[in-house]
Amino acid sequence: MARIVGADDSWLDVPRTLAVRRRDKIKEWIGQPIQWLRGAGDFVRTTPGIMAAMTLIISVTLLAAGIVTLTSTDARRTSYQELSQTMEPASYAAHNLYTSLALTDTLAVTGLAEFGSNSRQEQTAYLEALNRAALAGNETAANASGADELMAVARANQNLPTYAGLVMAARMNVRAGNPIGSAYLAEANALMREQLLPAAGEVFRSSSDRVQAQLRNLTMPQWWSVGLLALAFVLLVLAQLWLARRTRRRLNIGFLAANLLVAIALVWLSGSNAVAYHAASVGTHEAATPYTALTDARIVAQQARTAETLALVRRGAFNESQVSFDDATVQVEDAIKQFDHSASNPTSREDVATARAALYYWESVHADFVEALEKGDYEASTRLALAPGNSTGEAFTGLDAALTTLIDASRAGTRSYITQGLRSTTGTGVGVLTLSVLALLAIWLGIRPRLQEYL
Repeated sequence: MARIVGADDSWLDVPRTLAVRRRDKIKEWIGQPIQWLRGAGDFVRTTPGIMAAMTLIISVTLLAAGIVTLTSTDARRTSYQELSQTMEPASYAAHNLYTSLALTDTLAVTGLAEFGSNSRQEQTAYLEALNRAALAGNETAANASGADELMAVARANQNLPTYAGLVMAARMNVRAGNPIGSAYLAEANALMREQLLPAAGEVFRSSSDRVQAQLRNLTMPQWWSVGLLALAFVLLVLAQLWLARRTRRRLNIGFLAANLLVAIALVWLSGSNAVAYHAASVGTHEAATPYTALTDARIVAQQARTAETLALVRRGAFNESQVSFDDATVQVEDAIKQFDHSASNPTSREDVATARAALYYWESVHADFVEALEKGDYEASTRLALAPGNSTGEAFTGLDAALTTLIDASRAGTRSYITQGLRSTTGTGVGVLTLSVLALLAIWLGIRPRLQEYL
C-alpha cells in the first residue's frame, strides 16, 4: 500500500526539480563572469597583472591615436580637394560672371558714345564680353550651391538676353539717327544695375564666403589626434619609470623605442597641422579676403566708368546718384590698400604702385571731364572721355588692367595656399598609423621578457 502511494505521489517532485535546475543554471551563468572578474582583479593586483594591464592600456591608446589620425587626416585632405577642385573654381566662375556683366555694360555704353567712329574693334569687344558673361552664367549655374544661388544665377541668365536686345535696339536707333537710342541704352543700363549685377554679386559673395569659411575651418588643429599621441607618450614615460623601479632596471628597450616612435609621430603630426594652419589662415588674410574686395572694387569702378560715359551720351551733367565717383574711388583705394597690407613680394608692391598711379590719373582726368560737361562744352568733354591719350577712357583702361592683375595675383595666392595645405596631409595619416602600430609592437616585445620572469 505504501509502495503504491509513493508511486502515485512522485509526480509532485517534478516541478520542484525543474525549478532547481533553472536556478542552478542562472547562478552558473551569473557566477562564471563574476568569478572571471574576481580572477582578473586578483591578477591585476599582481606585478605581472599590472604589467599586462599597463601595456594593454597603452596599446589601445596608440591604436586609437593612429586610427583617429588616419580618419581625420583623410577628412582634411578631402576638404582641401573639395576646396581646390570644386569650391574655388565655382567662386572663380561667379567672379567671371560678375565682372563680365559689368564689363559688358561698360563696353556697350562706350561703344555707343563712340558711334561716330564706331570701330569694328569696339563692337567685337562688346560681343566677346557678352559671350563670356553667357558662358560664365552657364558655368556658375552648374556649380551653384543651394536654391538661393541657383535662383540668382537663373535671374541673371534670364535677363541677359533682354539686356542684349535693348543694347541692339539702342545701336539700331543711333545708327538711324533716332534720339530714342539713348533711352534704350539707359533702360539697358538700369536693367544691368538693378537686376543682373545684384544677382551676380549675390552669387559671387556667397561662393567667396564659402571658400573663406572652408579655409577658416581648416585652421583647426587635429586636437584628438595630437591629444591621444601626447597621452600615449606620457603613459609610456610613466610606464618606463614604474618598470625601472619595480624591475630595478634603468631602461626597457621596447618602451624606449616606442617612446621614440611616438615622439616622431607627434612631431610629424604637429608639423603637418602647423603647415595647414599657416596655409589656411594666411591664405584667408593675404589672398581670399583681398580677392573679394578687389573684385567688388573693380565692379564699382566699371559702373563709375559706365555712368561717366552715359552722361556723355545723354549730354547732361554727370549723375552722381547712379554711381558716386568719389565713393567708387574710395572703395578702390581701400581694396588696393588691403591687398598692399597682405602683399609679401616685390612684384606685388610694383603692381600696387601701378594701380594707385592709374587711380590717381583717372581722378585727375575725370575732374576735367566733369568741369567741361557742366560748362556744356560737349566737344571738350567728348575728347576728355573718349579720345586716345589723355582721356578718362585711357585712365580707366589702365586702372581696370591694374585691378585685374591684383585680382589674378590674389587668386593665384589662394590656390597656392590651398595646394600647400593639401600637401601637408600627404602621407600623414598612414605615417602616424604605421608609427603607432610599430610602437605597439615595440612595447609588447619590450614587456614580454619581464612577464616571462613571473611565469
